[in-house]
Amino acid sequence: MSIAQSLMDTAVEDSRLLAKNQEIGDRAEIPRDIDFVFYAKNEERAKLVASFVTDYRYGRPAVECVEHRGTVAWRLLITIHAPTTEKCCDDTIGIYGLPRAAL
Repeated sequence: MSIAQSLMDTAVEDSRLLAKNQEIGDRAEIPRDIDFVFYAKNEERAKLVASFVTDYRYGRPAVECVEHRGTVAWRLLITIHAPTTEKCCDDTIGIYGLPRAAL
């Protein structure tokens, strides 16, 4: 699957989730912590992306070694504090969708 197709599929799923949350009373304009999780094959790549996120103040990254799908991997958790409005989520997908390909 191409990166572009993956981003489009994710955007559709995110839009559905946002709509469902609003139906049950969520107020998307209220900022909250949002976590993005990525897995890297090695510590160097995970720390490189974490450094990029820190340098450009895109969020708060944390890197740790974990077992993922039966193999050792490096998990990169990036937390941002933002509203979950559709515009904010679309912008965030653009930021966090691309580094996934580099990991």
